[in-house]
Amino acid sequence: MAKANRLTVKEIEAKGPGIHGDGNCLFLRVQKSGSRQWVQIVTINGKRVERGLGGYPIVSLQEARDTAIDNRRAIRRGENPFETRDQLREQAAAAISNAPTFAEALEAVLAVQRQSWKNPKSEAQWRASLRDYAMPTIGGKRVDAITSADVYAIVEPIWGTKRETAQRVKQRIGAVMAWAKVNQHRTDNPVDDLDSALPKTRKAKVHHRALPYAEVPNAIAAVRNSQA
Repeated sequence: MAKANRLTVKEIEAKGPGIHGDGNCLFLRVQKSGSRQWVQIVTINGKRVERGLGGYPIVSLQEARDTAIDNRRAIRRGENPFETRDQLREQAAAAISNAPTFAEALEAVLAVQRQSWKNPKSEAQWRASLRDYAMPTIGGKRVDAITSADVYAIVEPIWGTKRETAQRVKQRIGAVMAWAKVNQHRTDNPVDDLDSALPKTRKAKVHHRALPYAEVPNAIAAVRNSQA
């Protein structure tokens, strides 16, 4: 039987950006920034579920392995170990958090932006785009609970068909999240992770009509006259 690929502490600290397996559906995700997080990817009731188990080295290799095994045992018993844990975490966070909802934070951002906007339509455009695309999903959610997955779910469906609108929505959500970060309601901006997940923007190619040969002299004369 082939020996399972298992990470060592030395390998963990040497791994480059990417996701690296350890067994028992446990993976080490290394970000470009160098940060390292444990994630477990399992199937529950036919659905792929990914959950973070904490960052390394705060959560050691052995701790991550023990948690991964406990989770797999629970799943085998027909339980969802993440569902109960997530509910308890959300309840605890709600009890101690004073973070505003996205809708409340938006009002604070608009109050600041309003002082510099020269076009009175700017605020209406912000409100309309976020009302149509962001509010149904995250309007009532606290800013410290909004994830990159939440923002991706808002932007990705319109990225291919309404690129300009999608970019504006992404930028405006990012501005609200930046406000939340500056005001210490969170330590990161979930919009920062989207650039690598969304398709790159392609510049549209402009095709110019070829000028018939007989019209070239007149065109040159027109250009010269316009520069005189």
